[in-house]
Amino acid sequence: MKNHPQVTILQFGRKEIKWLSIILIAASLFLIVLNYLLTIATAPLTLHQKPLLAFISQQVDLRNEANLATWYSSAILFLAAIVAWLNSRTTSPFTKLKWTHRLAWLLIAAVLMAISISETAKIHENLVAVLNRQPIGQLQNYFQEGAGDWIFVLLPFIIATALGMFTFFIAAFWRCKKIMLLALAGILCWSTAILFEAIEGNFIKVILSRNVRGFIEESCEVIGTTFLLIAFVEYFKIRNAADVQADQNELEDSPALSLVESN
Repeated sequence: MKNHPQVTILQFGRKEIKWLSIILIAASLFLIVLNYLLTIATAPLTLHQKPLLAFISQQVDLRNEANLATWYSSAILFLAAIVAWLNSRTTSPFTKLKWTHRLAWLLIAAVLMAISISETAKIHENLVAVLNRQPIGQLQNYFQEGAGDWIFVLLPFIIATALGMFTFFIAAFWRCKKIMLLALAGILCWSTAILFEAIEGNFIKVILSRNVRGFIEESCEVIGTTFLLIAFVEYFKIRNAADVQADQNELEDSPALSLVESN
């Protein structure tokens, strides 16, 4: 039978994913290298003497807010959340507890979307300040405010999310080691970013300059999200292709369609 209608509109081929991966990796590396050259390796005096260079430095500084670097970091988090949602619409590869596949992807999409929004709106950075001003029992002024103060409040959630994603990625991606390694590398990079955020907040004592700590932390976030996004798209290509083939086979085996073709 020929010319069956496509059951899905969005599809990724090997060529599209290859170019998407190249573009994402190149953009992330370009941003990180440029950020290093203009914020770490360049003396502040040099930037003050060159206004255009200072403006570019401010735009690519991953430690700042409301600039190009922040937009890019939030944008790829948003895209990863969208692809995670698309993955929740694919057929579960699990033979048992198939509902966990959709639930896990929906939770991952929600977490990534929340991080994307928080990165732009600085919600997590203001969390402790808001909690300290709540007149609820002894909660008022209970937490110490400063860099990385939100880690102490969100630590149980961070640990549960990391362990949950680690377990799910191994179970879902086990048959494709490349995707599994990409996803686990993404979790590792994000864990490193949170570690350096804790260092910046003096929860862990490590002697590093503030610029270096901030650079490593934000760079790990960008690299980690890039890995996750590529892994999610690769997974969607595989699962979506399987769903399309299954639907086409079902159409071909349809008695009604066979009757139409015979006429």
